[in-house]
Amino acid sequence: MVRLILFLTLPLYALDQWSKHWIMDRFELWQDSMEVIPGIFWLHHAANTGVAFGMFNGTEYANFLSFDFGFPPFHPWPSFNVADSCVVVSACLLAISSFFEDPKKAPAKAS
Repeated sequence: MVRLILFLTLPLYALDQWSKHWIMDRFELWQDSMEVIPGIFWLHHAANTGVAFGMFNGTEYANFLSFDFGFPPFHPWPSFNVADSCVVVSACLLAISSFFEDPKKAPAKAS
């Protein structure tokens, strides 16, 4: 189990750290952005001193990825980074897996 966790988490941690450094090297804080998908997805450099999706950090949006789907509540979606994405995907997979696990069977009574 430990190997599986390391096999999954270490590459995602490395991707998160690499993407943060890549953004910091190429974009000025709160200034520059790059439109990846026109009108929907941008890369930008923001500071996050709060928790996931920049909540509770005293700023409206904070992190490295920004989406705007043009309708509430996704207009715009709070900025996030790779680590935020990993947390959300993990929570969703955990919730989904809870519907598919077999309940533990009660031990058979000895006669």
